[in-house]
Amino acid sequence: MREENEEEFKTTDIFLASFIEVSGIPHEMGMNRSFVEFRFPATVELFDLVKKYNQNSTTVAIAEYIAVLRELKSKMYGFKTSSRPERLEAVPSSRGL
Repeated sequence: MREENEEEFKTTDIFLASFIEVSGIPHEMGMNRSFVEFRFPATVELFDLVKKYNQNSTTVAIAEYIAVLRELKSKMYGFKTSSRPERLEAVPSSRGL
C-alpha cells in the first residue's frame, strides 16, 4: 500500500484504467462520493501512457485488455457493494412482492 502523501493519478474511466493495468502499472481502488476511483502512482511512465491512450497512438493485446476490463468491472462492482452495503437495502424489489 502506498503512503498517504505520495502523489496519485486518479480516474473513474474503467477503459483507461484497464489500458494502464495492461501496460504493467498496478492499481488501487477507492471511493470518491458514489464513484469508484482507480488510483495509480503518478510517474512519468504513467503520464506517457495516458498521453498515448488519449492520442490513440499505441496498441495493446486485445484479449488481455478485455480480460483486464472484465476483471476490473467485477472488482469495481464488488468494491461498491462492500463499501456501501446500505445501498443494497435501499433498492426496492423489481418483482413487486
